Amino acid sequence: MFIAAAAASPLVLCWGGSDAATLGLARSYIVTGTSGYLSEWELNGRLSATPDGSGQVLTGPLAMKHRGLCSANGPEEKAAQMRLKIIASRAPSRVDGEIAMNGATCTFSGSVSGAFTGSMNCPDAKGVPLTFSMQ
Repeated sequence: MFIAAAAASPLVLCWGGSDAATLGLARSYIVTGTSGYLSEWELNGRLSATPDGSGQVLTGPLAMKHRGLCSANGPEEKAAQMRLKIIASRAPSRVDGEIAMNGATCTFSGSVSGAFTGSMNCPDAKGVPLTFSMQ
């Protein structure tokens, strides 16, 4: 596994393999995590890997479910798309990602290691906490 920190905030990504080469062997990954200032959004999805000239690209659907107590008619759910570009030239590998939902795209970037813990920037909110892991 690789460990590093981004300049603005620590960002880390995890998958079930031991190095970047393992990432190229898998066909899909299960993503689980949280986002939001109170970690109120639960994230679940499946990303598929495709080779890219400079690394690996993972894309796929992401379900977002609001876990807060303020919803009278049950939890709010949103469908999103997640995209990760992993540059695996040498340790530490870099990841650039985005989550697109409801016509808006939130972006994040960092380095590859144990679990992704950092923040994403959205059109209407900056520094939104984001944590996820992949298997």
